[in-house]
Amino acid sequence: MSPPLSPAKGNQADIWEDALSLLSENDQQRFEFVFTKDQERQNLLYDVLSAATLKKEECLRKRWKINLTNKTIILRDVLEKVSVWVRKFIAVGDTIMQYDPGHAALPWAAIRFCLQVTVNDVQIYGTFLQSVEQNANLLARCSIMERLYLYRQTRSESEVTERFRQALVTLYAAILTNLAKGLRYFGQNTAKRIERHEELLQLLKDLKQPIARIDSQLSALNDNLQMETRIKILNAISKIVYPIHHRNASRDRLEGSGKWLLEKAAYRDWRADSSSSVLWVHGIPGSGKTKLASLVIDDIKSSAHVAYFYCMRNSAEPERAECDKILNCMVRQLASTSTKSPILEPVRLKYELAIDGFEGFEDQAWTTEDSTEVLIELTNVYPSITIVVDALDEVNPMDRLELLDALNKIVRNSSNLVKLFISSRDSIDIVMHLSDSPNLYISATDNWKDIDAFAALLIPHSNQRLDAVKLLHGKLPDTLRNKIAKTLIDGAHGMFRWVDLQIQSLRTLKVAADIEARLGCLPETLEGSYWDIFEQIQASGEHAANLAKLTFQWLLSAQSSINIEDFAVLASVSSGNSETTYTASEILDVCANLIVDDGADSFRFAHLSVREFLEGLSKKRQIDYFQPEQTNAALASACL
Repeated sequence: MSPPLSPAKGNQADIWEDALSLLSENDQQRFEFVFTKDQERQNLLYDVLSAATLKKEECLRKRWKINLTNKTIILRDVLEKVSVWVRKFIAVGDTIMQYDPGHAALPWAAIRFCLQVTVNDVQIYGTFLQSVEQNANLLARCSIMERLYLYRQTRSESEVTERFRQALVTLYAAILTNLAKGLRYFGQNTAKRIERHEELLQLLKDLKQPIARIDSQLSALNDNLQMETRIKILNAISKIVYPIHHRNASRDRLEGSGKWLLEKAAYRDWRADSSSSVLWVHGIPGSGKTKLASLVIDDIKSSAHVAYFYCMRNSAEPERAECDKILNCMVRQLASTSTKSPILEPVRLKYELAIDGFEGFEDQAWTTEDSTEVLIELTNVYPSITIVVDALDEVNPMDRLELLDALNKIVRNSSNLVKLFISSRDSIDIVMHLSDSPNLYISATDNWKDIDAFAALLIPHSNQRLDAVKLLHGKLPDTLRNKIAKTLIDGAHGMFRWVDLQIQSLRTLKVAADIEARLGCLPETLEGSYWDIFEQIQASGEHAANLAKLTFQWLLSAQSSINIEDFAVLASVSSGNSETTYTASEILDVCANLIVDDGADSFRFAHLSVREFLEGLSKKRQIDYFQPEQTNAALASACL
């Protein structure tokens, strides 16, 4: 049970009165017109609920919809959100209103009036109704923040609290101004209303600015923690370097690539939907799902709070496939806006409970249940949260269902809007869990333009200067270039990875006739492409083949990350020849682009499908030295 609020100090109680004083005299009188009786205040919020319910029933009967910015808005859903915000305010706001019962009720009186008016023009009314919903959302959110931060202060917090109070006054004045214009509009005759339609459209845009400002005030709150303590708390929650993972995923993403996804109706509906929802993007290996996930993150993060995670099946980074570690990382991302910003109260309180008895082992204290509970509590603070999970199929099978259950629980129990975006292959358990959710399958007809642009980048015209190695030393005839591009696009079937592998194989050829011949016998699958590369590695020389073999064995079984320079030293020593000295560039070269250097103290397989190919060689090609027993023995020998 929450402790009672302390009495309001100083002039905190007249916060709404201060906001009202910023309005013009005419606008102040409009609020007096809609709310004059003291006895009405006790039932005002329930009157708003009743008015919203009646208007929602009218919308349902008449099937009211409006078209706005190329999408259809169902007004019944907007009114449902208004009802949700009113109930949220009732749960918390009655306590706030007791400090200023007159003025704090003003916005709700205006909202009640707007919900009770007779509708003559559905398009105009629906446009303004969205503004009413945003105002109700702000009132509910701010009531929570007032309870958390405004009415519980210490002497050391008074300066920050006053800044926060002033920000609220500014925001509340904007809300009252917006509602006053609605009162003025709906108090006029029909002819005057039509003249004001454009003004209402502008009001919707204007209201977004105070919303952004109030969110920024979260970073101005004082948690009374030193910087060192904040970082300690964040590191205790998670040490996963998620910004680096996003940087790597976004690297080399072509301008305009993935635009087709952002234009899909399913994606637009998911973003615009007025309720918490899930969108699942799935497809075959190598179809660019991770690039799409990075695009979604970049598309959303400027307008909403985002917590994301790039899952990976990698023995050196097991935490990237474990449910509790994934959720912990999301908590860290939402715990504060930066290491210099305060830790939000739900996270700080849970941290204090979680580490009890775990002193010295704080990074092991957070459980899946802890993180799930905190993420749900954080939805009280943020107006909306978007969660992005890439490569869900790479999560450990036993953890996968637990993670899906936790994410569904967060979506289902969230106080505010939660959007969940998941990308994965079509693993059977994921299909069974998400098949009823809105989903998009990445087909060759979806991303062919992206693959065309990708191929054009890899096979530039002779007069283009790119860092990439050019076929035939940049002297590729345009007729052959066009033939290569067409062959690759036709054979890709939506797989960027397949195109990349074919380009790598063509770059080893020195004569145009050989390229022509190769185009007629390209492998149809990723597995076939990998086998061709593997055979080339085997034929590249004894020492080169052994170096590639050790590199693959290391990446298959190593339990911790190592940078490629240190691995080059280890490989040199394990060769048994004191005169042998390998370099990082030699390792990348002999492995024929099957590995990549992340530049973050680690190197890895270029794609999950590379790991799967090597793991499958025992059954399909009777090559056993990539089996766990063999790789573990090789690593033990190399480390001796």
